[in-house]
Amino acid sequence: MVQKINLLLLLALLSGCANHSTNPSQVKADSASSPQTVVEADPFLWLEDVEGTAAIDWVKARNKKSLDVLEKHPSFAALYENNKT
Repeated sequence: MVQKINLLLLLALLSGCANHSTNPSQVKADSASSPQTVVEADPFLWLEDVEGTAAIDWVKARNKKSLDVLEKHPSFAALYENNKT
């Protein structure tokens, strides 16, 4: 039970590190849009290439930024140790 609570706290901390200003889910494409219009409306479409170098580099950069913030939190070390498998 304690591990689940710790995991939920860690997930809450992670979600707080997210940059919500560039959320691609907020971009809505017209259902009658041409493929070109959809690409223009969704500047993050390239992230769907989950094995692509650009997408992987983007995710690694954001993970590093989040981890830098999380590791400074006073509870991080204890939460990390309690939830290692």
